[in-house]
Amino acid sequence: MAEQVKATAAKTAAKSTTAAKPATKTTATKPAVKATAPVANKTTETKTTTSTAKTTAKSTTAAKPAVKKEVKKSDKQIKVTLIKSTNKCVIGMKKTVQALGLRRIGESKIHNDNPAIRGAIFKVKHLVKVEELNAKEAK
Repeated sequence: MAEQVKATAAKTAAKSTTAAKPATKTTATKPAVKATAPVANKTTETKTTTSTAKTTAKSTTAAKPAVKKEVKKSDKQIKVTLIKSTNKCVIGMKKTVQALGLRRIGESKIHNDNPAIRGAIFKVKHLVKVEELNAKEAK
């Protein structure tokens, strides 16, 4: 019986050595990646140069006198009236109606006629009624 144990032990040892041979193959390793410390130094240098450029730009703009722009009021105005409820509407439409200053059905607001107001009205055109007014009529 001891001979059988020795024979099976020798067979398992032979199998383990053949199984271990493919595992012992060496594979090519990739070279290590170089550190990026020099690149970080370059970026800090560019940051310092841009900050000095900003400070010089600030000093030159401070020397110029401030000029106020005149806002031209348009003669046309628009009266917007909410005629339908915003219940069951998309949230964007509800916020657009709220931005137009409308809260209740039948409420009206007068706005200057400009592309921003026209775009908001177009978005909720099925909920509002629009009347064009002259500046004299709005007062």
